[in-house]
Amino acid sequence: MKFGPEVDDALGGRLEGMQAIQGYTKDELDVIAQLFALTALALEENPEQDFLGDIFTVLNLFNKNSGQIFTPYPVAKLIALSLCGNLAEEIEQRGCFRIYDCCCGAGALLIAFANAAREKGVNYQRDVYFVAQDIDFTVAMMCYIVLSLRGCKGHVIVGNSLVPEPPARENIWYLPMSVYGL
Repeated sequence: MKFGPEVDDALGGRLEGMQAIQGYTKDELDVIAQLFALTALALEENPEQDFLGDIFTVLNLFNKNSGQIFTPYPVAKLIALSLCGNLAEEIEQRGCFRIYDCCCGAGALLIAFANAAREKGVNYQRDVYFVAQDIDFTVAMMCYIVLSLRGCKGHVIVGNSLVPEPPARENIWYLPMSVYGL
């Protein structure tokens, strides 16, 4: 499939990165596809969860050197509900609501916010712009996967949120709904 330069630019020049799959065997690609399908099905069956974060936790994959710990989904949901107080009014005034998680992990807070917005009658896919950031590439990509599957607009930054310098272009991952302007 060939895309135009505007899509390549929106993806940060990563289209040639599609060649990365050439490093996997057919069996490995089948397992990756099955795991992706399981993730999509789990989120469809129960959107009120941090599916990938829970798996990460159960497998004890934390980076112990950075003090990594994930917020339990019920706590994230309480925080998200507190952020949704006048959400519809804010969207009406501003045209959009932006939410930023500077230490997103697998995205529990942002997932919970999307669910809370939906409960408040807000179309989060249209009216909310999600920004996630984490210093850990793996968990940032977990957040990217979940937000993409939920149809969120926004971007995920791989980098240290405590550093005042803007992130390098290759460290900004735009969510599909942002790229295609849906």
